[in-house]
Amino acid sequence: MDPKNQKEVEQLKAAAPEVDEKISLAAEETMASEEVENVKGMVAGFISKYEHVMKELSPKDQKELMRTVGLKVEEMEEKLTELRQAPE
Repeated sequence: MDPKNQKEVEQLKAAAPEVDEKISLAAEETMASEEVENVKGMVAGFISKYEHVMKELSPKDQKELMRTVGLKVEEMEEKLTELRQAPE
């Protein structure tokens, strides 16, 4: 893996737990609506970066990234969809 991709992969791995925690809190309705909107943007940005990095990686490296954060990303996508569908 080239150094640029390695750095992006490491950033995704490091950010995943925090992003997941924030969207979980938002899904539990423990945040004000403005905070929820900020979390939605954060999660959407994280997912977008994940998808971008996946396109840049070799199949072997894609599998590794999917193994480490892929399930969390899927869970985040589901929670984000739920938040977007929830009444304000």
